[in-house]
Amino acid sequence: MYAIAELIEQELTKRNWRKSGLVAAMGYNVIARGLKRVDHCMQTGDCSNTEMLSRLRSALDLPTEQFNSVIAATRKQCTEEDQARTAQKEVEDRARFRPYVYVRTSESRPSFITAAALVGTRMKYLQLEDGILSLQRPTLLARVTEMVREHYRSNRGECLLFGDITGYALRITYDEMVEFSVDGTVIQECDGWTEDEGHAILTVGKQVIREGLF
Repeated sequence: MYAIAELIEQELTKRNWRKSGLVAAMGYNVIARGLKRVDHCMQTGDCSNTEMLSRLRSALDLPTEQFNSVIAATRKQCTEEDQARTAQKEVEDRARFRPYVYVRTSESRPSFITAAALVGTRMKYLQLEDGILSLQRPTLLARVTEMVREHYRSNRGECLLFGDITGYALRITYDEMVEFSVDGTVIQECDGWTEDEGHAILTVGKQVIREGLF
């Protein structure tokens, strides 16, 4: 339970109040609206509604220092939860990661959103065949060189919906990337992802298009 929720529950018990009584003491004329705001804060730890918090502190007649300490503790809990979710997502991403080649382009956003909603962003990624993943690194890089040269040639230097092809990036491990020019020359090997690799979410109507790990 969040610190703010514990405080409210304790104060309600101490005063023998119902939550609706607390909301009335907070000055809300529409009790349902006040209940919704208090419940949201208690259930999610969201302490961003400063007006509601001010009303709450006044209704409970708590010292500012004590109340602010509870708010700070709640925000710390939320931060820790966010960090835990991020760490868990990384564990899951690493578990399902498979090497792939990302197509770098002159446009980061699709030129025709509706078409992107229908076909996704598959044209931005080249999946590697399972058989080549066990090859020695020099051989693997040579095969990728052939792959990007053929891809660039067969697509005439363009990527559907994303403009001109400007290069390629092999995501060889979760943490490591190899950059290629359009002629297949290795430019550099470095840590991390390419700066333009899309991991955002594009929503078109009710359709969600994700760029990211396979």
